[in-house]
Amino acid sequence: MTVTLELPPDLESEISARAAERGQAIPDYLLTLAEADVYGEIEMSEAEREEVIVIIQQELEGLHAGDKGILLEDYRAEVMAEYHRQKQYASQLQASPVSA
Repeated sequence: MTVTLELPPDLESEISARAAERGQAIPDYLLTLAEADVYGEIEMSEAEREEVIVIIQQELEGLHAGDKGILLEDYRAEVMAEYHRQKQYASQLQASPVSA
């Protein structure tokens, strides 16, 4: 589906800046926002990410080193699988646009 938006200049500027921060083109950034809204993913600022990392590190401090490695490897595998699913879905959307 192709969508045309008329944005106020200040909103366009903010969207452009946020897309640039993430290294994305504006259409890709807006697609990311739409997917996050539909699929319930959470957008976090860098400060929020750092706070989550601190909490996770505190939780991991009590674990045995071997348990940490297993836990982190499992989590890494889950994150990578989700990343590839989303990337594939985005590619499918871009490859077969639907007219509205």
